[in-house]
Amino acid sequence: MNQTELIELCTQVMGSAENAEEWRSSPAIGLESKRPSDLMETQSGRDQMEILLTQIQYGVYI
Repeated sequence: MNQTELIELCTQVMGSAENAEEWRSSPAIGLESKRPSDLMETQSGRDQMEILLTQIQYGVYI
């Protein structure tokens, strides 16, 4: 997934562009307390974000 697609998924899952931006700029426990925006530069980071967002979207986030 490229950065644009990931931002679109994040916006969809978080409900608005503002919520998505706030989520991307805050440390996420599901990402080992890393900020999602810091992970967007690499494919492996984007993969981690996609997995977490999908888990949140379907309510299977642990």
